[in-house]
Amino acid sequence: MRARARLYRAKTTSSNTFIYGHYFYSELKNKHYIIGESIDYGWQQVEIKVETLGQSTGLVDRDGVEIFEGDIMKGVFYGYPLPVQDKIFSIYWDRYAAGFQSNAYDVEQSRVVGNIYDNSKLLD
Repeated sequence: MRARARLYRAKTTSSNTFIYGHYFYSELKNKHYIIGESIDYGWQQVEIKVETLGQSTGLVDRDGVEIFEGDIMKGVFYGYPLPVQDKIFSIYWDRYAAGFQSNAYDVEQSRVVGNIYDNSKLLD
């Protein structure tokens, strides 16, 4: 069985836009990079802002959009006594559970509406 490659997303230091690919840390340069394939240039490494680094959860939302750590989603909260529609929540890594968490939300029936880096006010 072949292992699935881990996909990451982060903002570049130069353009402040998200790029996708494999994460790499250079101890020699003390810098963080995403290595990805460019249509024009083949494989390239781009320096990133490590505080914006997020790993793919391996899941997609109800519209087929890949969900990353740090995404903000809107969907159903399965709380007591009844489910609540259109609740806003974020996806995060829980080191104690060793997995991505979203509390009591049905991630696959929700949709990505932003991320904590560009749209943090959605969580207020």
